[in-house]
Amino acid sequence: MKKIKMSAFACSLMLTFLTGRAQEYAVSARTSYMLWQEEQRKIILLHMHLTESERMAFWPVYSDYQQAIEDLEIEYLQIIELQSEYGGELKESHKMRLYTELLEIDVELAKLRKYYYKRIRAVLSSSRAIEFMRLDYAMWTLFRIENRKDKLALKFEKDIPEQPLGKGDFVIYQGGDYGNKDHVVR
Repeated sequence: MKKIKMSAFACSLMLTFLTGRAQEYAVSARTSYMLWQEEQRKIILLHMHLTESERMAFWPVYSDYQQAIEDLEIEYLQIIELQSEYGGELKESHKMRLYTELLEIDVELAKLRKYYYKRIRAVLSSSRAIEFMRLDYAMWTLFRIENRKDKLALKFEKDIPEQPLGKGDFVIYQGGDYGNKDHVVR
């Protein structure tokens, strides 16, 4: 699948606003993403309960999927960081262009997810592939929220009613504390 690199426009804005710190932000976004990938694997293991044969077939496809989306996710993080840190200093036309780039990244990611959903469906049952894609989307959403500097005004319920999880429900544990249910996704 096609990978895109950060556009010349976003790069030039980063260089303009982040003189001397552009490399630091790029490394920070990549490091943050790599740490998140490790957490994702733990969450997938915890929630998917893959059999040995499923694991043998799933993990190579998952690794390909992660490699395919990595650059796009990191570019997304860098643009969000630029907007969060320097949004007030950007011209309106630059803000609009950066937002358009975020939307284009989302379109590319959706195409990749569709492609890899088909590949995952080839190694797992359809219902298991859907379960993974739902989990992946929830983790992806939480990762983006966690990495925003301007922190959106969102509130997740800390006290989840003690209801048994239904089939297909899963719990997202934040901060690696697997004894603390932070969010149930249904």
